[in-house]
Amino acid sequence: MLASLQKYCKFEDIAPRTYDRCRGMFFSTVVTADAKMFACLHHRQDPDYLIGDMRGEGKTLEEVWNSYRKWMVYESIDVSICPPFCRNDSFNGVLAELDKDMIHKEFM
Repeated sequence: MLASLQKYCKFEDIAPRTYDRCRGMFFSTVVTADAKMFACLHHRQDPDYLIGDMRGEGKTLEEVWNSYRKWMVYESIDVSICPPFCRNDSFNGVLAELDKDMIHKEFM
């Protein structure tokens, strides 16, 4: 509950996103019960966010994960239409900070 409390306290002061890419999809992809892989929880079952179908296409998890389609989905995600504080929001905020120009970035 404490982890949720921190997240829900942010609803009082919604700030603009500090990122324009959804790098979080690489950390929390979703595999549904019917063996389809989607970029995120909030857009599961949306064909635009479908990375691959392990059952229907007969591919392995590794083949779907390493597919060109994953990169197509990544490039097409418009974070401006994602819900506030989506599952990947915290990942994206941290990764955007790490991507900024900084001295000794290699130590991060």
